[in-house]
Amino acid sequence: MENIEPNQNYIKELENYMVSIDKRIDYSVERFDILIISLSSSGLAFSIGFVKDIIENLNKGNPIEINFFLLETTWLLFACSLVFNLISQVTGYYANKQDLIITRKIIKNEKKKGSKEVSLPPDESLLKLLSSATMFLNGGSLLLLIAGIITLILFMFKHI
Repeated sequence: MENIEPNQNYIKELENYMVSIDKRIDYSVERFDILIISLSSSGLAFSIGFVKDIIENLNKGNPIEINFFLLETTWLLFACSLVFNLISQVTGYYANKQDLIITRKIIKNEKKKGSKEVSLPPDESLLKLLSSATMFLNGGSLLLLIAGIITLILFMFKHI
C-alpha cells in the first residue's frame, strides 16, 4: 500500500485561514453591532426626551392629544433591536469558535492522510445553525431598528 503524504500547502492554507477566523471574530464583535447598539440606544434616549417635553407641555396647561402607543412601540422596537443584537453577539462568537474547531479537525485529518487510522469528517451542522441564527438575529436587529426609527418619526409628525 502506498503511503500518501499530506498536502503541506493545503495544511498551511488552512492554518492561515484559522488566523483569519480569529480576525473575523474580533471584527464581528466591533462594527455592525456597535452601530446597531449605538443607534438603538440613542433612539431610546432621544424618544424618552420627548416624554419629558410632552409632560412639561401638559403641566403648562397646553392640552395635547397624545398617542403614547407609537412612543411605546418605538421603545419596544429599539429595546428588541438591542436584545437581538446582544444575542447575535453570543451566536456569532460560538459560530466562529465552531469554525475554528472544524478547521482544526480538517488539518488533523490532512496530516493523517495515508495512515491506517480513518477519522470521520467534521460535522458542520452546529456551525451552520449558529451562523444562520447570527444572520437572522443581525437582520432582525436591523429591521427592528429601522421600524423603531419609522415609528419615532411618525410620533414626531403627529405631536410636533
